[in-house]
Amino acid sequence: MNKKMILKIAILSCCLVTASQNAIAGNIPAIADNFKNVALSTIELMTTIPSLFVMLAILLNGFLAKRMNHKTSLLIGLLICGIGGIIPYFIKEVYIMLISRAIFGFGVGMINSNLLIMIASLFDGKERSQMIGLQGSIGGLGSFLTTYVAGMLLAYGWHVSFLVYVIAFLIFFFVLKYVPNAKDSQNSKEVQQEVNYKRIIFYSILSFMSVNFATFFVIKGSSLITINHYGSVRDGSTVIMLISIGSLLAGAMYGTIYNRLKDHSLILFYIICAVSFILAGCIHNLWIVYISAFLLGYGYMAFVPFLQEKVAIYGSVGTTALLILQSLGSFITPYYGVLLNHFTSSLNSQFIITGILYIILILIFGISKRVIKK
Repeated sequence: MNKKMILKIAILSCCLVTASQNAIAGNIPAIADNFKNVALSTIELMTTIPSLFVMLAILLNGFLAKRMNHKTSLLIGLLICGIGGIIPYFIKEVYIMLISRAIFGFGVGMINSNLLIMIASLFDGKERSQMIGLQGSIGGLGSFLTTYVAGMLLAYGWHVSFLVYVIAFLIFFFVLKYVPNAKDSQNSKEVQQEVNYKRIIFYSILSFMSVNFATFFVIKGSSLITINHYGSVRDGSTVIMLISIGSLLAGAMYGTIYNRLKDHSLILFYIICAVSFILAGCIHNLWIVYISAFLLGYGYMAFVPFLQEKVAIYGSVGTTALLILQSLGSFITPYYGVLLNHFTSSLNSQFIITGILYIILILIFGISKRVIKK
């Protein structure tokens, strides 16, 4: 294997860590059973609180970039993810676990903030475009693998499943050895565009809502199975894995679909998400939930790059705004669930409502698209 291929593998291996945020989502019911005196929404924050600190790391990245190079930031991010990831194995106290998940999220934010810069500096032309596109697919693969391993470790205790984050330490040494220091490159120079704040705000808010709804499936899919007695908590881990497989396929197919359908592709992606929620809510069957999870993963990983691409032409102003609202949307998902509880206590009905909300997003996109055009 030549050095260039090893470099590519080392860079993309970082996506295995950033995509592992939801690896323990399927284990939420098992964790909740051990902390019956703690509100379920608090337990569910273990899945979503990393997103808040991803946002914080993105905001602080400019400050940190002045004090260390991108490779150093990447390595520190991997170490932080490893340390924050495994703390719950050693300390089984809810609020310490939440803090550890926040630490993990900050590490993910440091990796995300520097990974694209590293790719832009180390690769050119089609090779660079290919590497950027592969991030989504490798992320889907990473999510699948880490969720599978976490599900297997669950057999030895819910706290053991957190050992899946040892992978961050392994990738740390891989990157340390094979990835060179990256220098700021003219190749990564942002396209100069007059900033269209209406467009940035619109797509950022759309991303906030889209991710918020999709994350509801991630944190509630396992509960849907156990509450309706379709299966066990380990079947809930399978749901997360199927979301990851859908994401993997979407990352590989996104470019082809977008080139053919252009803006209409977002409508297709939202329809897929809507169908996934409505199917899971209406049909009481484990295999239907599995199919729905796959569809959700596909639609999710397809609409995320679509929305990011719409603001990327405005450089850091657009991408920072969108990434922050995207992370915020994921973070507050447990409270979206609390809000739905005021309307109905049926989780199946909550899934159906969320599917209908995706259809409403299609209408909002169709009506507002003309207003926010350049």
